[in-house]
Amino acid sequence: TAWAVARGAGVALSAGFMPMLVHRLGMRRALITLLIATAVIQAFPGAIPNRWGLLVTGFLVGLFSQSLKAGVDTICQAQITDVYKGRVFIAYDMVYNAMFVAGSALAALVLPIQGLSGPHIVGLAIAYVVVAVIFALATQVHGDDVFDKGSALGGLPTGNSEECRASRGGALAGARGLAQPARARARPSITSCRTVMVSSDKSTPSRRA
Repeated sequence: TAWAVARGAGVALSAGFMPMLVHRLGMRRALITLLIATAVIQAFPGAIPNRWGLLVTGFLVGLFSQSLKAGVDTICQAQITDVYKGRVFIAYDMVYNAMFVAGSALAALVLPIQGLSGPHIVGLAIAYVVVAVIFALATQVHGDDVFDKGSALGGLPTGNSEECRASRGGALAGARGLAQPARARARPSITSCRTVMVSSDKSTPSRRA
């Protein structure tokens, strides 16, 4: 029970922890850091048969795992168009929850009766490191900016947000990349995404001598 409470506290605090981590490192590097950090806490103090060590591990596992989930959710929300977003999230959540059940079933089969096994914990830590390395190498070609999209560091998400993307020059571009007329740019539009209000473009009449 105490372990579950500690893990739940970590899950709750991830709502404030993940944005700060992304702000400092960027989304891609934050995910890699979380995977490696989870590997470390699995082995130390997770492999130490101590009550307080297990409680600390439970808290950090909840904090890091939920932060990873929030990061992946943000990437999916930003990169998937609205046409497919609902179906992708249904499949994604189904697989995510199924893996929890499968992991619990696998642990019941391979772990000893007392539930604590140093080799299994170290093996799990190694698995986290392997996933972190694979993710880092596979995503290096895309760069950090792609993963920052949809976060506080990146641009607007894919989908309807393409229709309300504001350029830094002050011209509001449509989804097809066509600039709106000057009269339309003079009126700020109300959109569902975060946009920069375009300043008025009214020209002043010229003075004749």
